[in-house]
Amino acid sequence: MRAKNMAGSLIKQINEALERRANRDLKRIGITLSQLSVLLLLEDAPHGTMTLKELERRLCCAQSTTHGLVTRLSIKELVESREDPDDGRIRIITLTPQGFQCCEAAGQQIRAVEEELLSSLRPEDRPVFVRCLKQVKEHLIPKD
Repeated sequence: MRAKNMAGSLIKQINEALERRANRDLKRIGITLSQLSVLLLLEDAPHGTMTLKELERRLCCAQSTTHGLVTRLSIKELVESREDPDDGRIRIITLTPQGFQCCEAAGQQIRAVEEELLSSLRPEDRPVFVRCLKQVKEHLIPKD
């Protein structure tokens, strides 16, 4: 079997194409796909708040990478970062109102890309495809 026709290789190619497109589209609103990942995690968190350590864990990124993303988002006023009042070693990251608006704008682009991604499939095949992807993901990335 040729490597370019193997499932892993095809998934990698699709991921790279989606990532390039997402970064190009998100450039219009001034963020990157990595930054959007942080915003979306915070959007789903209670009160739009999470510790830096939890963000790091959920992103599967190094502390320095997560800190850099949060710093850039803070400069853009999309998140706020502060010390935990009970433990100064803990950083609390909160989505700002501008951050929530950014998530909404990005959400429209995400839905358009998702539609394009699935457009070559018959409507009845779409849920099957997504279910298969989830099954593979859950096998490879077990929940904590």
